[in-house]
Amino acid sequence: MRLKTMRRGLLGILVLAASLMTTSSPSIAASQPKDPVVLVGGLFGSGVLTQPAYWPIKARLVAAGYDVHIFTTPDYGIGGASDNAALLERFVDQLRDATGAQKVDLVTHSQGGIIARNYIKNFGGATSVDSLVMMGTPNHGTVLAAAADEYLGCLGGIAGCVEHDPDGAFLTELNDGDDSLGEVHYTAIATKYEELVLPYTSIHLDAADGNITNVTIQDYCPYRFVEHGSYVVDGAVFTGVLTALQHKPFAMNCWAF
Repeated sequence: MRLKTMRRGLLGILVLAASLMTTSSPSIAASQPKDPVVLVGGLFGSGVLTQPAYWPIKARLVAAGYDVHIFTTPDYGIGGASDNAALLERFVDQLRDATGAQKVDLVTHSQGGIIARNYIKNFGGATSVDSLVMMGTPNHGTVLAAAADEYLGCLGGIAGCVEHDPDGAFLTELNDGDDSLGEVHYTAIATKYEELVLPYTSIHLDAADGNITNVTIQDYCPYRFVEHGSYVVDGAVFTGVLTALQHKPFAMNCWAF
């Protein structure tokens, strides 16, 4: 009887010790919550009526455990990156207040990356953004905008067109100094099959500035056909976006759909 009592007492001590070790062990501490993600769409795609174009990537991010919000512009991006960067600042501040998050991640497509970079550089976003992932963003312009500006006056001076001129005042100012600011992690994803941002290498930033990862999809998946409009629906690209958000070495699953 006494032996059974001693065994029970010993078992209780072991259970208590295990419980204390479990609750205090840093190896199994609760993981940090993910930053909220803000999706910023491109020219003509960032309005209320066209935002469904970004529902596929939003659904993938939600399935991966992210709290995702789509930023829309009242002018569908036509009015340019300055006014819309100010609106993005307000959107992010309201989101941080609502969620209690210190920082957000920005996942952008095309002109959305220009708006995001302008927000980071000129509207205080460097302290509010953890990662900026850009897909098909004309960071150094596109010859199509230069031609449209020279021969068509960018259809009456549409800011969303003028600002994409490689030699224009807007990009000259935006790219003056370091391409990366603060502790923001920048990822610029390009495809060799670009038909709008030409040359496709103008999507890339100056990696020498630090905190920048430049990606060409076909360097990872040589036979992957992705053009300007399909970044946001391509499964392989999405797997790369995830590694960027997780601050892991960039990688893509070429078999993902």
